[in-house]
Amino acid sequence: MTYPLHLLGWKAFQDLCIALAEECLRRPVQNFLPGNDAGRDGAFIGRWDGDDPAAGASTIQCKFTSKPSNLTMSILGDELEKARRLAKRRLAADYIILTNHSVSGASELKIKEAFEKQGVGRCRVFGYDWIVRQVRSSPRLRMMAPRLYGLGDLNEFLDERAYAQAQLILSAMGNDLQRLVVTEAHRKSVRAISAHNLVLLLGAPAAGKSTIGASLGIGAADIWQCATVKVTSPQELQERLAPGGRQFFWIDDAWGTPSISGRRPKPGTKYSRSCKRQSPRARDS
Repeated sequence: MTYPLHLLGWKAFQDLCIALAEECLRRPVQNFLPGNDAGRDGAFIGRWDGDDPAAGASTIQCKFTSKPSNLTMSILGDELEKARRLAKRRLAADYIILTNHSVSGASELKIKEAFEKQGVGRCRVFGYDWIVRQVRSSPRLRMMAPRLYGLGDLNEFLDERAYAQAQLILSAMGNDLQRLVVTEAHRKSVRAISAHNLVLLLGAPAAGKSTIGASLGIGAADIWQCATVKVTSPQELQERLAPGGRQFFWIDDAWGTPSISGRRPKPGTKYSRSCKRQSPRARDS
């Protein structure tokens, strides 16, 4: 299956690159504001081949195209001077290019040679084919970059029941998925649901809590093959709970502003809970 990554748009592609660095290259990334990035879309500390935090600072450069094409050195010409300045400031022990362009072996060699002549420690190029392989093999990556669900054929990843549920969620989201901007709140939600099976989202109305909840619901169907259940009341939650099953409960303002431990949470509280392979003891509690 191919992915029309050129339809993502620049910002969504940059979000995907950040997720790729964290999930696939195993390097957490600091990203920078547009127009004030000093030539870097992202940066991490440490070499790719080691875990020594003092090994050197590195740069990640995202190169997006809205029209499928091959990457050539001429497309990257404006980046050479930036790379030279970064290398002079010791910010390019590694220089990583992530792009949705296709990259040939010959072009990769020319690009690496050109950038390494500018003083960068090592240049690496990851193109369209590499990115698509990561997308296809990593459910967690897809969960961290949920706009991917709107590009590919979900049937490749999900069984028939989960596929039908995911399509219902996507239909309910409408254009919200295409406008979704991956924020740190979304990334934290993915980490929390993965580590603890529970996410509590607090925020003002229209802050994006429901959209995050919907994207997590699709991700739960993808990663854990959970049945997604959207409930609107405590009674419905009790009725729909199936001990021993794989369920993702998307609880959207079901309790209004309830009292928890003597304190009332602010309006706009969202709960998302994933129940995966519950033990009897966990179910009883």
